[in-house]
Amino acid sequence: MPKVKVSDIEMYYECMGEGAPVVLVTGYGMDHFAWAMQTPAIAENHKVYMVDNRGVGQTDKPKGPYTIKMMADDLAGFFKALGIEKAHLVGHSMGGMISQQFALDHPAMLRSLTLAATACRIPQGAHILLGLWTDILEKLGNEGFVNNVIGWCFTFDFIDKQYEMLMTLRQMSLDHLSDVPLLVAPFRAQCAAITAFNVADKIRGIKTPTMVLVGKGDILTPPGFSEDIAARIPGSFLNVIEGGHGFNSEVPMAFNHALLEFFEKH
Repeated sequence: MPKVKVSDIEMYYECMGEGAPVVLVTGYGMDHFAWAMQTPAIAENHKVYMVDNRGVGQTDKPKGPYTIKMMADDLAGFFKALGIEKAHLVGHSMGGMISQQFALDHPAMLRSLTLAATACRIPQGAHILLGLWTDILEKLGNEGFVNNVIGWCFTFDFIDKQYEMLMTLRQMSLDHLSDVPLLVAPFRAQCAAITAFNVADKIRGIKTPTMVLVGKGDILTPPGFSEDIAARIPGSFLNVIEGGHGFNSEVPMAFNHALLEFFEKH
């Protein structure tokens, strides 16, 4: 089980393939397991790293508070510890927030930047929904939590037409959470980091080639959030594809194609 010392934590990661490095950073409460439908395709021609953020998965879970900048600093420490000089960075949801901060603080380490289903600032009141997720986990357990996430992260079209696939994904998530529990306290610490995040006035300074990727049916981070990011980052490319917030699992072939096509250009 590979771990590397980063700041005050041991960070867990997995690695697959050979070639130009790609680093995948996932979202709120998620760990490397969320990239299961991306890693085989990317690893055909790249060396892909999947990290567990501070507080989740098999990475250490210190007492909060956490900040997005703290997690971006963790990621920079990971790059340095593994000797990754320059990589394609892909961040989904909270991972996209971490990736924006990373691009601002460590531009020389990036070959390209993909910001998937994310935001550069969090609307007032978002803590009500995100905090509810932690309450559901605490009071209803893994099954209630996963059922709630399904409603926010997948489109009704997918739920209706791909119900058997959805149930397979649901069971995989439950099995994974049984093996690697999501703990309430660090989950709340990640929530606080998200709701305090705002780099809207800074991301004009990002010079890394950037693709802003979003599912047109995303209700958690709607396409307007991505349009806002793309309007602020000079030269960035807005790519709207099918699917909801969990479009990397809902339409993995389209998601992977978008990534690989973008990597080829940079």
